[in-house]
Amino acid sequence: MDREEWEEWKGVEEWKEEDSHITIMPCLSSLQLDECPRLKTLPDFFRKTPLQTLDIRACGNLTKGCQKGRGKEWPKISHIRNIYIDRKRIVEVEDAVELPERPSTSGIVEAEEAV
Repeated sequence: MDREEWEEWKGVEEWKEEDSHITIMPCLSSLQLDECPRLKTLPDFFRKTPLQTLDIRACGNLTKGCQKGRGKEWPKISHIRNIYIDRKRIVEVEDAVELPERPSTSGIVEAEEAV
């Protein structure tokens, strides 16, 4: 099947949340999904994968579902440390740098006084 026609994961439909003691793809650390515009969902087993990096590119339907905090697929991937959607990194709060509300101008005042 051409990846552009791929709409769903085959062979994993039987996996249910109650099978959570099973780890599918236990060594998978990185996955790139590219140009699968019809792919709508990720399999439920993604919640338990040891993925460190997920890169989704040109997957229109899936991109909508993976929106941080809002997408239907977000709970399946939120544990993944490095998530890229259409080449943009989705940054977690713990990775973010806290910026002051307003930039400090104290250095400018000191420089003016020295002149």
